[in-house]
Amino acid sequence: MRGPLVKLPSQRFEDPAQIVKSSDWLINVRFSCFALGSTVYKDYCAFGKALDALLGSLGAERIHRLECGDEMSGQEKTFKKWANDTFQAACEAFHIKLPTKAVVTIGTESVQEPVQSNMKLVSADASEGPHFTEYFSKSLGREVLPLKVTYNEVIAGSREAGPCTVQIRLSWQDLCLNNPVSFEPGDHLGILSENADEMVSKVIQKLNPIPSLEQTHRLMIQKEMLTIAGPRKEWVCYENLPPATVFDWFKKFLDITTPPTQSLLYDLATYATDPKEKEGLDMLSQDVGRYEQWKHSKWPTVLSFLEEFSSLSIPAEALIIKLPLMKPRFYSISSCLLSSPTCVDLTVGAVKFITEDGSSRNGLCSMYLNQATIGTTVNAFFRSKPRFHLPENPTTPIIMVGPGIGIAPFRSFWMHRAELMKVFSKGARKQLLCLGHCAPDIHKFGQHLGAAIFYGGYRTQELDLYREEKWKYHNMGAIELAATAYSREVVIEREWIQHKMMIDANARRIYELLDSHDGHIYVCGDFYMANDVKSVIVSIFQEYGNINADEAASAVENLINSGRYHEDIFGVYHEDAFGR
Repeated sequence: MRGPLVKLPSQRFEDPAQIVKSSDWLINVRFSCFALGSTVYKDYCAFGKALDALLGSLGAERIHRLECGDEMSGQEKTFKKWANDTFQAACEAFHIKLPTKAVVTIGTESVQEPVQSNMKLVSADASEGPHFTEYFSKSLGREVLPLKVTYNEVIAGSREAGPCTVQIRLSWQDLCLNNPVSFEPGDHLGILSENADEMVSKVIQKLNPIPSLEQTHRLMIQKEMLTIAGPRKEWVCYENLPPATVFDWFKKFLDITTPPTQSLLYDLATYATDPKEKEGLDMLSQDVGRYEQWKHSKWPTVLSFLEEFSSLSIPAEALIIKLPLMKPRFYSISSCLLSSPTCVDLTVGAVKFITEDGSSRNGLCSMYLNQATIGTTVNAFFRSKPRFHLPENPTTPIIMVGPGIGIAPFRSFWMHRAELMKVFSKGARKQLLCLGHCAPDIHKFGQHLGAAIFYGGYRTQELDLYREEKWKYHNMGAIELAATAYSREVVIEREWIQHKMMIDANARRIYELLDSHDGHIYVCGDFYMANDVKSVIVSIFQEYGNINADEAASAVENLINSGRYHEDIFGVYHEDAFGR
């Protein structure tokens, strides 16, 4: 491509709208976008669509149409087709002639053969293995801390009888830290989970041959290196895994609980010794509809997959290199640094569900934390969520909506407000500064707190999380009102959180705080609940602002754009899962 990649503007614009009017900035850029998203969300693939439109409006040439990949159905297959079509379009756009017999194979299944000849396990000295916490810090580019479990108690349900919710406390009191721990109410803790020992052992027993569990290994892969003398093949260390035992790789690094992808099924089909099983795997790997039905009905783990297709004879290195790495799981922090300067609390709902075929499945991280005993080391790191922080001005009113374990971040809000009340009562601003926390400006904002209203919802009163604490903070003045709905209670009328918010006195108060007092609203929970709550807020603005539906929707959109409508939305889980 000749000329500059981007034609920079020669003038500055005060109005961002003027940027789009200048439509030749990217005149030398050619592009195609693949948007990622999930159809369960209202703004499906919104970012990718916006990026595609923006690039086009700035003069870039679209060489292939926008494609959207749905996380809920066939995303991988859609991407493969888009990648190949885009590659062909790029070759045409840049006048690149492919050999007549060339076959484009970006992410496709054009060749299917065992690849273990290009990889091998090599014995290594145990001392070569890194400290896992240090390795995680380096690979993630974050300071990962080996926190100790000091408290783990059930606060709703029962570990033995079924799904439950636990409060777990992780401490860094005994650590020598380079930097002091710092977080704010609303932030997350990223957990580096571990697979259950029993599942790891069973997966390893399915490998052929079964590798040593005690021996430290390096995984080596063969790469073709370009040298002055020409291409040369060399063995190099696989970068994604440190030297460790095979057991540790499966326990601490490899994702064996997420359903296998179609690509993985295709790659492993070649190891099936039963022709019927190979045919079945080939069909699953290429038929999106059949694959989605198989995935959602069985929600297979790597272990159940290996049990279902029992003729698979897979070497350890072949499976290890094909499996994805485990991703951190994020949980809202349920405590306040002002009141607990050496530990952090999490509120964790253990995910358990039964699949359509009757198999039992557990959430990876939620069950890992649920079963963590006192003294267990949990590798974790802090992640800031500035869009879910409390207002800078503590006198600003806040409305909190958090059914179920959506209560998690709001517990940190109440604790923080309670500590501010103590400080304000003593006039002791230094007390906050000594803790290394950014205290509110007393001279600028005064020494009182704005209103704080909480709306919660649970199936029954027994599942009402932190019930006594809520009333304690209510009596202290940290919460002005705590309204809770119970949707499955027998002795009282069933209500949902939206019903509580629409009660006349509550709705008027919500409108008053948001419209007249520049209040903020915080919503934490699953996507469906968040949409329902937003609809309620629109209805409240319409009724009590005496405006039409479009004007009410616009008013709520203004809350979002002005940074006064905050959402912390959970991911999508299996429909029978309990908790987060």
